[in-house]
Amino acid sequence: MKKIFNFDHGLTAPTELKVGPFTVKIFDYHCSNLKKLHRKSSLNKTFDNNSIERVIVRNDKVSGGFVETAIVHWDKYDISGSILFPETPNGSKFYDLLVMLSFLTGRRVYQGNRSMLTFQKPPS
Repeated sequence: MKKIFNFDHGLTAPTELKVGPFTVKIFDYHCSNLKKLHRKSSLNKTFDNNSIERVIVRNDKVSGGFVETAIVHWDKYDISGSILFPETPNGSKFYDLLVMLSFLTGRRVYQGNRSMLTFQKPPS
């Protein structure tokens, strides 16, 4: 089991997501923690509920922190060796999961110690 941080899943209720050999568990407090993440200001275009008129909604900047947003479990499965980066020393399938979640959310997703593996250039 590992805690992951900065995963902006957008969920409002507890959920379990199955991703390959991993189960990403999101509890109530993880959903609440999403409000504590840093957010840039943005403008969203949407439609008014009562008509077909376009409405622009301004979302203000939120100075957030580094908070736990999910827990990842896996059962009796060898997660050593990266599939995405097989040449990388110390790579793992768990790191592959962090990379995929980062790509999907547009945020760097971290494991519990606020670090991600650093990739070294494979030998030529």
